[in-house]
Amino acid sequence: MNKTRFIILGALAVTVVVLGFVASSSAAIHYVNDGESIQAAIDAANATDTIIVYDGHYPENVLVNKSLTIKNGSLPLIDGMGGTAFNITAENVTIDGFNITNCSYGINCSALGFTIVNNTINASVDGINLYLHDIGCNLTGDASYTIGNSTIFNNVINATNDGIHLDALNWGRNVSGNSAVDIGAVMILNNR
Repeated sequence: MNKTRFIILGALAVTVVVLGFVASSSAAIHYVNDGESIQAAIDAANATDTIIVYDGHYPENVLVNKSLTIKNGSLPLIDGMGGTAFNITAENVTIDGFNITNCSYGINCSALGFTIVNNTINASVDGINLYLHDIGCNLTGDASYTIGNSTIFNNVINATNDGIHLDALNWGRNVSGNSAVDIGAVMILNNR
């Protein structure tokens, strides 16, 4: 009887520890209100977190250097102050539902796995600039590189040069041994 009770209590303790770990490792949601900084929210966030930006005027050049979802909570205006409004350098980033203005580049992206959807962009150079060089390169042994699809969908873009500019070069170059590179599709759909 005592051995059974010990096993049951031990299993219960392990379950509580595992559930506590799962709960503490889940993605968090951060909220940004008018007068606050989107960049500060990104800096405070962990990879896989979500940042919701509420109605307001945000004069910022935002660096997205970790895997995050950044979406609108209403109708935020991102003022790029003549520079790049969003600069994405991390894989698996979502930018969803922003009014981006007063910028040279609305969104500059140098990593894959992105989702750029439902944005209105007014830019003096390119609305969305994709500079995707040297992805999944120089792998040896059993190394691998895998990334899912990248999507640009349902954006309204007004730009002096290109609405969407894609510069892609050297994907899966210098791969040897049992190395593998698996890169999803880059899908550009229903943008105006």
